[in-house]
Amino acid sequence: MTQAVVTAHTEVGFKLEDMDSKSKREGLSAGDIESINAAYKAFNDTVDQRKAVVADADKTCDITLK
Repeated sequence: MTQAVVTAHTEVGFKLEDMDSKSKREGLSAGDIESINAAYKAFNDTVDQRKAVVADADKTCDITLK
């Protein structure tokens, strides 16, 4: 899912680090925004799975991920 976010940014030619720039965000088309938002939504929908991976790594491998 993380790769999907990076890919969405790359496909629309908008750098991830430019998300804080209002002027740069205003240059995006509605389609670009929709594409990026869809990738973030898909990523955010995996929060339970990502939490489970962190818990398993801690329990099984004695590795603390933060």
